[in-house]
Amino acid sequence: MVIAKMQEPPDVLGYRARLELYNEKGAEVESEAQAARTLINSIIEDTSTPSDNAALARIDNRIENLDDTRRQLKQETRELL
Repeated sequence: MVIAKMQEPPDVLGYRARLELYNEKGAEVESEAQAARTLINSIIEDTSTPSDNAALARIDNRIENLDDTRRQLKQETRELL
C-alpha cells in the first residue's frame, strides 16, 4: 500500500485494492480469533469435558494479547498511510 501511494503518479487503484484486501484479511483474523476464544471458553466452562483449563486459559490470553497487538498495528498502519 505504501509503495502504491509513493509511486509517481500514485497507484490509486492498486492502493484501494490492497487496502480492501488488508481490511478483509483483518476482519477474517478477528473473526477467527473470536471464534477460537469462544470455543476455548466453552470447553473451560464445560465440566463434563476433560481438559487442561490452565493451558486453555493461557492460550486464550495469548489470543487476546495478539488481538491487542493487531489493533496497535492497525493504528500504526493508519498513521503511516
